[in-house]
Amino acid sequence: MKARILAGLSKRARWIIDDMTLDFDFSPERFSLRYVDDRDIVGGPVPAEWDGCRIFGMCDYAEGGGASPWISIRESDGFVCGLDVELTGSTIYIFNSSLDRFLRTFQLLDPYLRAGASLPPDLRSQIKAVDPEVFELSDWRETIDYVNSL
Repeated sequence: MKARILAGLSKRARWIIDDMTLDFDFSPERFSLRYVDDRDIVGGPVPAEWDGCRIFGMCDYAEGGGASPWISIRESDGFVCGLDVELTGSTIYIFNSSLDRFLRTFQLLDPYLRAGASLPPDLRSQIKAVDPEVFELSDWRETIDYVNSL
């Protein structure tokens, strides 16, 4: 799994969306598919819904001025999930139903958002085809819809 992450993602990526940055960090020396523990959470224990989630990255909105969720693989079903203790309600959200689908989706979005460019009209349907069962529930759908609304 680590080898697929290293082969499919650069250690760091910066996306520009509406003059704001979204920085991704997939440094294996920093995350290495580890579990979150109580020392990682300021002001409380690890949420129970994070049990079995192994971190392989994080993203940071607006250079620390926004959310900074971890990106993880949920062992129970292989889904790639965002973990954000600051969310109201559930502190976990879905990116993709597998690591390979996450890698493919990231690779499709990266060249456009890294350049701060608009998305091609057919990219949404291409990304939906990567993971059709979960696309409508995914954080990717929200991101794509937001970028396309600009």
